[in-house]
Amino acid sequence: TNLLLTTNGVLVDEQVVQLCSENGVVVVVGLDGPREANNLGRIYPDGRGSFDDVRRAIAKLVRSGVHTCASVAVTPYNLEHLEELPAFFGELGVEKFGFNFLKGHRLLVLVREEEIDQYYRQASRSVIASFRRSGRKDFEYQMEKKWRAFYERDFFPLDCTCYGSQLVVRPDGRLSNCPFSEVDLGRVGEIDPRFRIHETEVVQEWRKSLPLFHPAYRDCDAKSLCGGGCHWGWSEVYGEGAVDQGMKIFAEEVFNEFLGSGFPRR
Repeated sequence: TNLLLTTNGVLVDEQVVQLCSENGVVVVVGLDGPREANNLGRIYPDGRGSFDDVRRAIAKLVRSGVHTCASVAVTPYNLEHLEELPAFFGELGVEKFGFNFLKGHRLLVLVREEEIDQYYRQASRSVIASFRRSGRKDFEYQMEKKWRAFYERDFFPLDCTCYGSQLVVRPDGRLSNCPFSEVDLGRVGEIDPRFRIHETEVVQEWRKSLPLFHPAYRDCDAKSLCGGGCHWGWSEVYGEGAVDQGMKIFAEEVFNEFLGSGFPRR
């Protein structure tokens, strides 16, 4: 079991750092790349960019020995510069980073609906290019999962742990299976001690999106590399039960890359 704190980094102070260090918390900080790329999307209400504050927060965490990772939103602002990010995050000292494709209604704010497949196709190829350039199989999370599934036959049924092994605690104490969903499963301190997230109705329903169960994956050659994707994000745009086409495209691109190029097994 891992304790994970996801944050934009701007409120990380010495007290937070000490708390995370003492309790073995893994901290994931949102940062979309160097200053220019990050500050186009991650800004304060007054319009100032957050890059400098976030970079300082990461430095504090790393210096204190806190397990520190980074979360990168793949947006039209940084889409063509993903290859540069392994070196960038390596210099910051983070242990791992992960690319996150746009999801939910935010996707439609930044990408026109008729260009969604094109966005996912381009984003997928840029993530793959970044992976090849870094030469590391375990630095970027999305490609690491695909690598292990393909080369090490380490089967994983998920692209997101929303399907049963992730328990989200919101700042107000409410429990959910997803940090973005409005599902309310009770509050910390008030639920039955026998509560298990994987037994809840919402998790059982969301699991139907997995490739082993959903008919949309029947003829998908890459189904072994494709988890269920983001149930919340795709359902928010296209309705309950819709397949995460973005993650399906990503799995197909990675599958073809591994078959065609044979990325060095190291």
